[in-house]
Amino acid sequence: MISNKLSDFSKHISIISSVQYANLAQKYGCLTTEAQINFLCNLIQNYKINGKKDIKNVVEIGTNLGFTANFMLKEGIRKYGKDFKLTSYDLDSSEKIGCVVFENSTKEEKEAFSLCKGMTFSDYCVKEKNKFEQNKIDLAFVDGQHTHPGPLIDVLFLLPFMKKGGLIVFHDINFRYDPDDWGACYVYDGLDVEKTSLQGDIIGCIVVPDDISSLHNNLLHIAKQPFNACIWVPDKSKCLAEREIPLLEDFLFRYYDKDFSEELLAIIKNNIAKYDELNLDLAKRAESMRFMYFKILELENRINCLTKDLEKSRFETLHSKCAGKNVLLYGAGLNAKRLFSKFDFSKLNIVGISDIKFETDKGAENFGYKAIPPSCIKNVNYDCIVLMVEQKSYITDYLTNTLDVSRDKIIEF
Repeated sequence: MISNKLSDFSKHISIISSVQYANLAQKYGCLTTEAQINFLCNLIQNYKINGKKDIKNVVEIGTNLGFTANFMLKEGIRKYGKDFKLTSYDLDSSEKIGCVVFENSTKEEKEAFSLCKGMTFSDYCVKEKNKFEQNKIDLAFVDGQHTHPGPLIDVLFLLPFMKKGGLIVFHDINFRYDPDDWGACYVYDGLDVEKTSLQGDIIGCIVVPDDISSLHNNLLHIAKQPFNACIWVPDKSKCLAEREIPLLEDFLFRYYDKDFSEELLAIIKNNIAKYDELNLDLAKRAESMRFMYFKILELENRINCLTKDLEKSRFETLHSKCAGKNVLLYGAGLNAKRLFSKFDFSKLNIVGISDIKFETDKGAENFGYKAIPPSCIKNVNYDCIVLMVEQKSYITDYLTNTLDVSRDKIIEF
């Protein structure tokens, strides 16, 4: 699927090896899901920038163990060979940073990988700006500081060095439970550009416009969002802004309009002052939200456990009702697939499975049982029909009124 239409990449698609992902996840642990890594690798493999399939220069902000970098690197090398380059940045300088790449990569992959530890992307831009001025970035993956204004600052440093039509991918674009992690949400939602996110997930991507000055009003609006507190480091957002201001100030006036730069810096400094006034209240609000989040998780786990116990009890009841009987299943859709994945039906004497789709589609999924069109049910030697559908009342009426099945022979499951 080679495309320059970003919305084509919102669907789930398998690019990487599930076995390899599972093995590495078990060994190292990971914070990026298989679906999210497939999203990134699909972009590297198939997205066309300005009509050309050339995502060869990739930057990752916040690499941690290098779990995501490992898969992006392998996909890039597989697609572009020695022309592919991945540069990863992490403020942490410990030995663990990037270890997944170094312990699981070939010589060619390692040669294509550059790791900058103990510095932020903004540190590097100030020191080595010529690198990206000469070789623009095709794709950037932003997964460093989640605290506002961290992702905004990352984007400000990225934009002048991005290829026109290039991609910026954000992780954690809808962290609703923790105000300390809303930075990527603000940037992704606040930029009025072509964008897409992976269906039902927390990873999303934007297209960099040809004229970045068109984003000035968006960037100012994002900057105006108030700082929030973190329960572990209450002043993290303030410290982040104060640390970056000296770096940002020189950079803005070099690559951005003077009026825009002055207004943006004034907004950030004003946010610092506002945070100083409200830091106690903001810290308590963050603590309260995190407490409620974990309580919700606790309740969700309890509900899941109760649901499993209930379903197990229902299946045991079904098994006792169907003991010694010829069983015809009705329904071969998604609900049936879910039930087959959860329960062992092998001990039931199943004579077949029926579904309306079998009337026209002879190759439809039948889960290994004899496929029986509803019009042929009258010819089947069955003692009971077990409903494997969600719309049980509708199917019951259809079986009894249209197919003349005795209601006493229908068992809901």
